[in-house]
Amino acid sequence: MSRNPATSPLTRTRLVAGLAVSLLIGCTTAPTTSPTATPNPTPTTTATAQSTPMPTPTFTATATATPSASAEPTDALGPYVCGTTISLPAVGTGQAATTDVRTGLHPGYDRLVFEYAGGRRPQLTITVVAPPFSLDPSGLPLTVQGTQFVRIRLDGIVVGYTGATSFKPGGPFITDVERQGEYEGQQSWIVGLAAGVCPRVLGLTGPSRWVVDFGRP
Repeated sequence: MSRNPATSPLTRTRLVAGLAVSLLIGCTTAPTTSPTATPNPTPTTTATAQSTPMPTPTFTATATATPSASAEPTDALGPYVCGTTISLPAVGTGQAATTDVRTGLHPGYDRLVFEYAGGRRPQLTITVVAPPFSLDPSGLPLTVQGTQFVRIRLDGIVVGYTGATSFKPGGPFITDVERQGEYEGQQSWIVGLAAGVCPRVLGLTGPSRWVVDFGRP
């Protein structure tokens, strides 16, 4: 009786060996994979803060007016001083040269102005006085019209003022102004006033002046 070659021991041995080789090859061969593309990184944009320039401040210069030779104040003049002595110190060094004496009429008051050169002003004293009056230093009689009177004395002046020495401004407050004397650095004036009138004094610059207003409080 003949054997089936497929079932002979040799044949079986060869089949087992071939199967083992196939399995070994299958286990040792690495699988082939498709490379995975790495996505390009998304570019990152860094925002740069831009500062908004601040506007440059603009300043408007305010001009300050300098009083002219004829400028005289009219507002915020202060109170009148009645029945007492007014004394104000000299301004500047050295004696003051009188360049002008004048009167002026304003609503509510009459004005007497003493103007000086070089930014100086003499010492000023105003006192209440009563007639009779006399000239200094001669002693001759001095007539001044008015109901009441004050004396304005200016100490520390240059003797030799040649301007007007008598004024009758015709206002409701000042009746008469007369120079009483000028000698040894002193100048004095008698001012005749209407009843109830009192003085107030302002010291001004540009040019240098004593301003004496007369009115009713």
